[in-house]
Amino acid sequence: MVKGATKLAVILRIKPWIPKGETAVVRYYIDFRDGSTTWVHPAIYQSWDLKEGMDVDIKQLKFENEFKWKTLYNNGSWEREKVRIEAVKKYIETKRSDISVEIIGFGADSTDAIFTHTKEHGSPDLSVQVQTDEVAKIEVSGSEKMRGSDYWIRPDKIEYIKNHPDENVWIILHYQDPAKMIFIKIDKTKKYKVTTINIRGIDEHYVVIKDTDTEVKDERVFLNELMKW
Repeated sequence: MVKGATKLAVILRIKPWIPKGETAVVRYYIDFRDGSTTWVHPAIYQSWDLKEGMDVDIKQLKFENEFKWKTLYNNGSWEREKVRIEAVKKYIETKRSDISVEIIGFGADSTDAIFTHTKEHGSPDLSVQVQTDEVAKIEVSGSEKMRGSDYWIRPDKIEYIKNHPDENVWIILHYQDPAKMIFIKIDKTKKYKVTTINIRGIDEHYVVIKDTDTEVKDERVFLNELMKW
């Protein structure tokens, strides 16, 4: 909960809007009767069940929208994410004696939900370095249990990769059951479709990569590249 005085306002109008960008998803702009305005992610729109005529705490609404992932899923997910990041870090470091892996994702080396932002949405978690040269960045994701044969990638992760064509970014998905890692290399020239997936009653948006897609690489491809750095 946000500290400070509660400011309640009545919702006058809610307008959906899709911003520009290949992987952009719908936003909801809200006009209040007091003349103030804001916008929210669809997940926040659903979790609050926003409707015209409602009284809402504007300060709390803006806070939860700004830190959407942390306010909706701060239920131990950060501890599990740290396990995945550490596992991938150790995996890479054991492959070459002259490689070091630095945790660079904001808060990625902490189990606390830190309510501030990185400089850029979708930025990777790890920096792989040979001596003093950065040779790759790694985005770590996954879950405790692997379900199905496709992989869900957040659109902002793909947006980051496309916005940094000179960076060598890999996505590594780590699973505990069964113990497995999936290696993904996004095609920076390809247009990706954003799919709406309902998770526990909330619509989330992902790019779905199938196990048969060319983006999914064999572990040997990643290791061969690792040895060339």
